[in-house]
Amino acid sequence: MTNKRCKGTTGKGKRCKKSALPGEEYCRSHLYLKYQGKKPGQRILREVIVISLGFIALLATLYFGINSWKKQATKKDLKALGNQIGELSKWASLSSEDIDALKGIDKSDKDKLKQVVGLLEKEETEEALKVLDEIERRYADLAAVFFLRGNTYCHQKDYETALLQYDRAIAIRKAEEYLCHQRLYDQLLQYDRAIAIRKGYSYAWNNRGGALDALGRYEEAIANCDSPLKYKPDYPEAWNNRGLTLNKLGKSEEAVASYDSALRYKSSYSEAWNNRGVALGKLNRYEEAKASYDSALKHEPNYSEAWNNRGTAFDVLGRYEEAIASYDSALKYTPNLPQAWYNRGNALDCLGRFEEAVSNYDSSLKYRPEHPNACNNRGVTLQKLGRFEEAIASYDSALEYKADHFNAWYNRIIVLRRLERFRDALASCYSALRYIPNDPDIEKLRQSILGKLKK
Repeated sequence: MTNKRCKGTTGKGKRCKKSALPGEEYCRSHLYLKYQGKKPGQRILREVIVISLGFIALLATLYFGINSWKKQATKKDLKALGNQIGELSKWASLSSEDIDALKGIDKSDKDKLKQVVGLLEKEETEEALKVLDEIERRYADLAAVFFLRGNTYCHQKDYETALLQYDRAIAIRKAEEYLCHQRLYDQLLQYDRAIAIRKGYSYAWNNRGGALDALGRYEEAIANCDSPLKYKPDYPEAWNNRGLTLNKLGKSEEAVASYDSALRYKSSYSEAWNNRGVALGKLNRYEEAKASYDSALKHEPNYSEAWNNRGTAFDVLGRYEEAIASYDSALKYTPNLPQAWYNRGNALDCLGRFEEAVSNYDSSLKYRPEHPNACNNRGVTLQKLGRFEEAIASYDSALEYKADHFNAWYNRIIVLRRLERFRDALASCYSALRYIPNDPDIEKLRQSILGKLKK
């Protein structure tokens, strides 16, 4: 299939006789004239395209290190150019080797980028931002700066600002890709290094999806995860993140399929095995879930979260001793894991080991005081031990952190009624109905207590 004729005109006002570039209305020379305001054939560095991406407009000044062009590029030229493009595309992974490969940046500034990566590992975000601001003053169009700044704001849980930074990084990458499309000859446009450029910002797309997920914008996050997978289908982290978001939307079957895709490309991906187990648990497929946790632990034996989740699968299956053994393993590697202490307390309660259960709830609350479920369950266990006043205090703690906690209100009313403190119990009923209006169980208790007061 031949390309259509260029729509440009010559200096004499006649129609250009050259063929338009693929997907364009103009030949290479007239595209230069249209987008850069230069005369066709002028061989100097060119600047400036404007890209609108969502809610930001970016003016990116890009310098491409090629000063002259031959009418026909040789195979060797194409390969060299492709390699240069490939090097530009690697910044997003930000290993030391990738930073070293960046072109047009002083060694001291490369060291500063590595310093930022180290600062983020230590959660020293303010210092990281200062270093990035310093680098940006010298390199206004360096995508790596905006990518790292996005990561920094994610560490600070400022996801809206992180999104702006990722969008800017993506825009710069799109600008590079666009310029390459306009500037290279038709042969270069077919060269597979164009795909490599897309891979360069697939990491930023993935992190942008993570920020959207953290903001609760799950549908957008899924669409965002699909973008890097379009260009890099063998990207296990993107498949994993897609699964996490699908699971939050209650689409657990689709989530399992996403985790399976992640594991197809990286069978040792322990986090994907763990998350797959969580999704299977939501589908009540607990034996399969346990098998997934076992796979995660095979590749990462000290993975506390997987040990904890494995214990919850045993809990649901009524295998409490095995559940406790799993929680013990979780706490061996992470002694301050509140959820493992909480789950261990639940298993001990089911075995009738109430004193030990209370002790475990105490440990959970030591590491996470604002845990209303632990406060409530502690109260239930204390109630079984006949320690009613302590139980009421535990329910009060639960309600302090979650005022509409149904179980805490219900259990508090039951204890007060048992102690024959009917007026206090009735007051609790009215308080509960303020937070949980028209609840039939609370209303039934209220009627029962009113009957006691009338006698």
